[in-house]
Amino acid sequence: MRHLLTTHFPAARQVIALLTLLAIMPANAETPQAEGSAMHEALPACPDAPHCVSSLEAREDKYVEPLRGGDSLTTAEARLVSVLDNQPRVDWTRIEAGDATHIHAVFRTRLMRFRDDVDFWIQPDGMIQVRSSSRIGYHDMGANRRRVEQLREALETAPPATE
Repeated sequence: MRHLLTTHFPAARQVIALLTLLAIMPANAETPQAEGSAMHEALPACPDAPHCVSSLEAREDKYVEPLRGGDSLTTAEARLVSVLDNQPRVDWTRIEAGDATHIHAVFRTRLMRFRDDVDFWIQPDGMIQVRSSSRIGYHDMGANRRRVEQLREALETAPPATE
């Protein structure tokens, strides 16, 4: 015999699952990058928690290869913006930073609408340093690494940008 609560209130099962998930996930102590604020020349280091990857990390478990956007800052930025504009549930902001460009993007997960911060540091030679980190939780189940690899694939298959 089914439990009375889940039989008469089918959504209760989902609410109970959500509350259980939120109860076991500690809040991320890291403060996300404020939209439009100045960033340092390098991306922030990843915290010790396993919910972050970066192309500037020395720790092997957090390292991802930088992205290649083109042969110049202008080309790389145009291609990256095109890729971001074609991603679902993403908002981004461009930040001028001397001879490089920073783009801060916020990705929202499909089901729970969790926000993940992704920072891109586009260098004059078209190389894109990247950092992707979850705002909440301890583990991300590899979501940030998968996101960076999906962005890499999208950049590789994106049509060439015109300068």
